[in-house]
Parts: sequence; C-alpha cells; structure tokens
Amino acid sequence: MQAIQISIPEPCHESWQQMTPTAKGRFCKACAKEVVDFSKMTDSEVLNYFTEKATANVCGRVLPEQLNRNITKPVTITQKVTWYWKYLVATVLLFAKTPAKAQKDRINGGLVRQTPQSCTPVKGKMALPRTINDTPVNEIYKGKVLNENGEALPGATIQLKGTNRGAIADAGGNFTILIHKDSSKIIEVSYVGYQSKEVLLSSINKNNNIVTLAVSIFLGGDIVITYINKSPEQFAQINILDKKSKDAISNAFITIQKNSQEFKKVYTNAEGIVELENISNINEDDSYLVKISAGGYQNYETEISGEEFLNNNPLSKMYLTANKISANKINIIKATPNPISKGSSFTVTLKLLETGKYILQIINTEGNVVLNKYVQASSKNFTAALMAASDWSSGIYFIKLINSENNMLAQDSFVIQ
Repeated sequence: MQAIQISIPEPCHESWQQMTPTAKGRFCKACAKEVVDFSKMTDSEVLNYFTEKATANVCGRVLPEQLNRNITKPVTITQKVTWYWKYLVATVLLFAKTPAKAQKDRINGGLVRQTPQSCTPVKGKMALPRTINDTPVNEIYKGKVLNENGEALPGATIQLKGTNRGAIADAGGNFTILIHKDSSKIIEVSYVGYQSKEVLLSSINKNNNIVTLAVSIFLGGDIVITYINKSPEQFAQINILDKKSKDAISNAFITIQKNSQEFKKVYTNAEGIVELENISNINEDDSYLVKISAGGYQNYETEISGEEFLNNNPLSKMYLTANKISANKINIIKATPNPISKGSSFTVTLKLLETGKYILQIINTEGNVVLNKYVQASSKNFTAALMAASDWSSGIYFIKLINSENNMLAQDSFVIQ
C-alpha cells in the first residue's frame, strides 16, 4: 500500500465538544457534515480509510503529529524469521551446555573442612549515635487535570521536570505527586491531543489545584491527501444514494469481494462517491460482491461484473434501503477503569443497537492486535470482563467493537500504566 500525507490548508476551530457524536466522529452543524475523528486511528486505519480517496472531500479531527508526514503501514516480522531465531537460540543453548558437563566430569575430591579463625574483640568506649541531618523531606502536591471545557483528562501524565518521577491522572483527572523539598518545583503535564504544559507547583494551590490543558487538535474543513509516488491506474466509481430521497450518503463503508475473496475496503466521500483505482488486474469474467453499510441504514449487497469496472465509467447508482434506524442511535463501547494497571481486570460496557455475536479487539498505537475476545451479547446493555496482560507496554490502547461481518461499530481508548 502506498504512503500518504495528510494536510489541512485552512484549519477550522469549531468546538469539538459542542458537536453531536456519530459513529465515526461528530456532526458539525456549522459545516452541516460529519467530522471524522482520525486522532484515535492508527496509521494503518488512516491508510485504509483513505484507500483510493485522494479526491475525497473529508472533514476531520487529527493530531498535529499526523500532519505533513509519510503515513505508511507498519512492517510485520514474518513467522519464518521467528522460527529461525528459535532454532538458532536452541542450538546455542545445546552447545553451551556441553563444556559444562565435560568440566563437571573432571572434578574429583571430597569435602574440605575449614578451620574457623579466631577474632580479637575490640574494647573501648562506644560513641553516641550521630543525628543525620540530610534525611529526605518530601512534600505532597495534589491537583486535577482538565481541558478548557472543565472536563477531566484521565491518564494525563504528570512528570517532574528533568527527572523520571511523576504520576498518572486517575479517571477523574486527579493526581498526587511526592517531591523532595530540594527537587525542581516544575512539572510537565501532557495528554494525547493536547498541548503539553509546564506548571510551577506553587501556582497549583493558587488555581484551586487545577491544571488546564488546551486542545492541540485541528478540525479541518478540507483534509487534503497526497499520495506518495502514485502512478495512474484504471479507474472506476460507485455512487451511494438514499433510495427514497436520492440524497448522497457520505462515509458509507464498502467492502468489495473479488471472486469470494476480499478485494477492497473503502468509504464514500461527501458526495456519496467511491473512486476506485489500482484495479488493473481485472478480467471481464470476474465477479464482484459489493457490501454497503452506513449509519442509520440497513446493510445492502449487490454484484458487479468485471466488465463494468473495465468501462472506466461511473457504475450504476446503488440505493440503500429507506428503512432507517433511529437517527441518533449508535453503538457505544467504554472501558473502565481508566487508566488500567498491568495484570489487572477491567470492564467493557456495551450499549448496542442489537444483540448478537461481536468481537472486542484491542490494539496498540502501532496497529498491532494484542487481544481478540469473542462475546455473545444477550442484551443491548452488555458488560464483559477482560484482563490486561502483564507484558503490555505502558501507553494508549484502542478497543474496538466489531460485528460478525468484520465491520467496526464503535471504538474507545484507554491507558495502561
């Protein structure tokens, strides 16, 4: 998959908190469109979203670190290399044991009795114990990390400047830090998606023990995607519309299977259009199954022949059923407590549109899956108990709710400490 770069020529500064939550982000009334939340996505997920959408008009919420850099899919180590190292280590251990055994066979003799040495006691007047004046004296500081809207930032990092000492804010944004009286009195407060801040500890008490962080996330009216070393390929287009109103359906998720094998996963743009490229390996006799899902609509499937792709013309318009789901209802997933300690259990709460089989998938910030849990949700309000492995690295993780068709329905993030 090719590398891409994200840029936002004209950032928008509408309040994210005042927007209405949606399945992929939030709905901005000022722009009358959905703002996709890319700030919680890994590089792999961003690449998958923008597959063949270089001309798409997308409004998004992104981290500064995601802008103006090459976004590529992480390279994974193959199993072949893993087995090679296993055999190499086993061979080294085998030969390492051989000399030790040979040496053991050459050792002869018995036990040797050691004669105890006599000790001459020291006599004299014992001095009085001295009082040590450099006993460490610690000071305790307590505070709370909030955003500009007064909302707690659980998992925020508080670090004493110039040291590796610090604390992690709890679910309510509260923290306690123990500092030697002679140490630096400056702390560095940071949180994903917010500007880091240096704070004098003496100023915390004057501000009701509250540290406020400003948002460091841009809301872009138009996200521009640049493809790196992109070469022209054959082109096709699919248009997704509402069956009743004929309105375009933006951000509809489309899975295309070629001869029963997965071929593409893409999203429609603001005009309800999917532009497909890199489709040169197509034969007229190929069969393509197109599966479409969108928030508020029932899933839809249709078949397209390879000949239609090869025409390089817009494909027949596809209409989703008018049987809509309640407009503002979405699936919700939440992990508690947050942050979570390594080796401890935590709870995942689900608010579902319908019962059934689901997958709870946890990935790290590098896009690696660390846990897959299959659950049978017997009710729409469902909870599941999971265990945070003791070997998970400290940091941010994402938990996803995936249905039986491998479509992501909801996502949340949490911190492992």
